[in-house]
Amino acid sequence: MVTNTFNRRDALLEREFAGPASAGTAVYCEPIELGEGTPFHADCESEFAIPALTATQMPASSTLTIGVQHSGDGSTWTSLGTVSTLSGSAGGTESTKIRYRFPTTVQRYVRASLQGATTGNLTGAKFKYYLVF
Repeated sequence: MVTNTFNRRDALLEREFAGPASAGTAVYCEPIELGEGTPFHADCESEFAIPALTATQMPASSTLTIGVQHSGDGSTWTSLGTVSTLSGSAGGTESTKIRYRFPTTVQRYVRASLQGATTGNLTGAKFKYYLVF
């Protein structure tokens, strides 16, 4: 039996975007089209690449909520839920990768969302969201 390790990426299915400018602000990457088929059955996952963040960007007691949204038409978006919540520290945060597997009800378009509840300015940080096969 072959087991997929989900480590291959396609550059056309990768989005890089800046973080939120201030607390309470949400940002989204450009959508990725999964194709026409409902339900979506491709053997893939999505992954977030979170850069190392300084103590100024993610001070102690700050949080950054990472989520995924989906849409059937690319304009009306609903949340698939929170993938993870990062917490800041006095020394900042290390870079990390977070995987997310789509539910079978996922619609044609997906995008990543970042919501900073108490973060500093994250516009200088480059976040990535992509599919892995």
